[in-house]
Amino acid sequence: MNKMEGSVKVRFAVLSLALASLACEEATPPPSGTLGKRNYTWSYDTLSYPGSYQTNMQSAFGTSASNVYVVGHNDTRYGKMYKYNGQYWAPVDLTHIRTGALEDIHGTGPSDIWAVGSELFLDPTTGRILDSTLVIRFNGTTWQRVITPRRRSLFAVWAASPTSVWASSADGYVLRFDGSNWMVYDLGRQYFCSSIAALSPNEAYVMGHVSDWAPPVDSSGSFLFRFDGSNWRRIDSVMNTPGAPPASLGAGLYAWNGLL
Repeated sequence: MNKMEGSVKVRFAVLSLALASLACEEATPPPSGTLGKRNYTWSYDTLSYPGSYQTNMQSAFGTSASNVYVVGHNDTRYGKMYKYNGQYWAPVDLTHIRTGALEDIHGTGPSDIWAVGSELFLDPTTGRILDSTLVIRFNGTTWQRVITPRRRSLFAVWAASPTSVWASSADGYVLRFDGSNWMVYDLGRQYFCSSIAALSPNEAYVMGHVSDWAPPVDSSGSFLFRFDGSNWRRIDSVMNTPGAPPASLGAGLYAWNGLL
């Protein structure tokens, strides 16, 4: 990371998740014996929905080894979310909710899980298919649509607590839920907010990509914003210009035990 603007020191954990082309099969059990910090055994499962052309999972969240969810895209109405119960994966029925792709999932416990993505609808004026904000929440029994201010698709969600939930959009908006109401923060249309994490209701971070296609020099790059309890402020950014080596702040944000 280039030098930070301000005195905030942020510890990053880059989270990379590749669960593309996955199928409902029983997971391979780990070997017997006690596993240490650096000798975990990884296995893989594949997920696909019968009759579908494409299954592409984007994000995972779990509260235990027998309660893990993944979300993403499927070309049918089904197969956009799967749950692992410790033995096998099964699709979660979301057909009562009109969903496009689901991009991210996070929660505070088995009875408070949030997922975000897009709701697709037809614009009657232009005849075009448009995307809109989608937030769904699991209350321990069912998944339900959560009414939010309408913006474009959401690409990231972070639940610091049931009364401190954050989500970020493709067009520079950050949404914050306080347990009763949603607040909307506008960072700017040029910001594609692809990752968000919060340490408390008064400290949150968002990062993603930015494009500035204005003459004389076209440029793109990545950015990092921090919320101080009242306002969002950009504290770091890296820009790419034609012919220069690529630069990036990283792929994502993650918070753990009070560290980011």
